[in-house]
Amino acid sequence: MLKNFLGLEELGGTAKSLGVGGERIVKAVFREWYRFRDGEITRRGLQRRLAPIRLRLQRLLRRHVNNPLPAARKIAKDLREYGSALWTFVRVEGVDPTNNIAERALRKAVLWRKSSFGSASAAGSRIVEPMLTVCESLRAQERSILDFLVQALGAPMGQTAPPSLLPRAAG
Repeated sequence: MLKNFLGLEELGGTAKSLGVGGERIVKAVFREWYRFRDGEITRRGLQRRLAPIRLRLQRLLRRHVNNPLPAARKIAKDLREYGSALWTFVRVEGVDPTNNIAERALRKAVLWRKSSFGSASAAGSRIVEPMLTVCESLRAQERSILDFLVQALGAPMGQTAPPSLLPRAAG
């Protein structure tokens, strides 16, 4: 989101005030998030401190939903429409305010697609999609992809029980 606001600043004109205001708000949100993450404030404290910042964002977006520049207007409308999802991290334990984890998980698939030119057919895509999901799920759990595939391929032949992608219980 910060990149979007910085882009609006560069556009100038009527988009600049949305960009500058949005950048300030994003920085204020992350200042409070880092205080929470570092244990300086509780989740309830985070919620209290972000409430006025959230209102500032709502007022800023409301001023720009009819912005004459299409890029500014689109960002303002989209953030107003989907804005409540942006604040999930305030309410839900374990949710981060960024999408860095998801981006890192997708990176390997994107690089594979670029280097191999993707699959040549819809059927190929239907094979690749679950395989990439399996591989990334196992990587996230620090489990062996090869061991999982050996077990999965052996299961129909009755050699082993089918493996699960669900994280193993700690214990």
